[in-house]
Amino acid sequence: EAQGRISWSKKASLIPWPVAQNRALARALESWRLILMDNLDASLVGRQILKSLQGLEGAPSVEQTVADALAGKSLSTLRARASSLMAFGRWKKSLDPQATIFPILEDQAYAYVRELRE
Repeated sequence: EAQGRISWSKKASLIPWPVAQNRALARALESWRLILMDNLDASLVGRQILKSLQGLEGAPSVEQTVADALAGKSLSTLRARASSLMAFGRWKKSLDPQATIFPILEDQAYAYVRELRE
């Protein structure tokens, strides 16, 4: 090996790839849990989460409900969509602290996109 050159394998993480992927997925799903729990009545998944929180018999855990609802989506898609919705939610709450992410009204979406372009 040439002096001063470091191969990628010397910098590789000691965490096995599947473990790292599971951690990344867990972080993405946690973002989605926060988004959905902002207004439980605004979506079908939110209403399913509400059943879990109420302790209804046979209702899956909140984490399982979120994971099942988003199963099959790629990690990069989950992260990108969650990031966009979180940014929108922060903007919406900066205008009205009581506002919820969902529902997203057309005039709100337009105002947000217009502000992003400025």
